[in-house]
Amino acid sequence: MDFNVAIKMIEILEKNGIKTPEELEKIFPSTKITDDYPTLATIKVGDSRDMRRVLEDKKTNIVRLAEDLMNQKAYKDSIETKEATVDLCSATVKELTGKDRAVLYQIIDAVINKGFGLCKPEDCLRLREAYYGGKTYIIAMDPICGSNGDPHIFFVDCDLCGLWLNANSGSLSREWDGNCWFVFRRRSAVKA
Repeated sequence: MDFNVAIKMIEILEKNGIKTPEELEKIFPSTKITDDYPTLATIKVGDSRDMRRVLEDKKTNIVRLAEDLMNQKAYKDSIETKEATVDLCSATVKELTGKDRAVLYQIIDAVINKGFGLCKPEDCLRLREAYYGGKTYIIAMDPICGSNGDPHIFFVDCDLCGLWLNANSGSLSREWDGNCWFVFRRRSAVKA
């Protein structure tokens, strides 16, 4: 949307006494204007730490597929070089899409359309460093092709053997259950 058009829309809304998204939702109750999801973790990026070594030192289990993805050029090229603080948010597939099941491209579209950003692949390693809970969180990211040529995305989980950095199919047509939790970036919270 053009900036001038957005300003004009705000002026029209304010002229009609509508100053908050909640007031607009009263007029259009079937449309949720704002979506906010809790911050799962605040991570630092661009600090040039070797995150694989950091996780190994913390005795994190790293599956072979996740190791393979970290060796790919797409992963290495995505590592941030400028220091910043990033808030990672989480929501279920159902919260994001309104569906009991959705394919990955619908989930990614929902994240973007709600004004959030996709994670960088390294965000998963930094989430694994910061998050010690037992819930499985899948990273909303552009898939990376592994050595076998198939696309994959990262996720973190936990079991009796400890904390895990893992990977799963990143096929855009792969279907995910509505109860699966995805992690994404809060756009406004990226601070240098």
